[in-house]
Amino acid sequence: FKSCSHIKSTSSTTAPRTMIEDIHSEHNEDDELLPQIEIEKHALEKEEDQTLQRVKYETILMQSCRTVKIVMAVTLMAPLTSTTRWYVTELYMQSLSSAATPPNVSIAVFCRFLFSALCSLCVSVYGDRSGHDKSLLFAFVVNGVGIFLEAIAQNLWLFLIGFFLCSFSMLQITMAYIAFILPHKHAISYMSILFSACSLIYFIGPLL
Repeated sequence: FKSCSHIKSTSSTTAPRTMIEDIHSEHNEDDELLPQIEIEKHALEKEEDQTLQRVKYETILMQSCRTVKIVMAVTLMAPLTSTTRWYVTELYMQSLSSAATPPNVSIAVFCRFLFSALCSLCVSVYGDRSGHDKSLLFAFVVNGVGIFLEAIAQNLWLFLIGFFLCSFSMLQITMAYIAFILPHKHAISYMSILFSACSLIYFIGPLL
């Protein structure tokens, strides 16, 4: 009987111990799994953040490309309006005043190109300091005022003011704006398209 009671007592004492050891082992396994779960959770959160940032980037890029296309279309109006009337400008000046002789017109054209180069330099510096979008808007307004003055001019001096204002360089400012607002890869392609379209307009414009 003593041996049986001893066996019962040992079995009764070892059973709780094994249960406690099993519980501890389960807790240890859970503790080992927690860091892995947290790592996977952080990885998923990071992947979601990257996806959201990618979607935002693509949305902003599409909006920027749409804006650049509109700016390019407006910019191409400047060479179109200048080349289509370039060969009748001298005749129109002579109709306004007898002082518009060929040598004087040549001097006026030379001064116009010089004024365009100086304006490009000044506006580029202004765009670097205050923003290329502001300088581009300013160039659009100046060109619009120049075309309006040329259209309503009844004397040579008013026509020359509009003639000089229309030379306000927009191509260089637009290229600076494209390089500022778009990534390098897209900026190169859009600038190439703009320059090619501008060259084509300078070739076709006189025929119109």
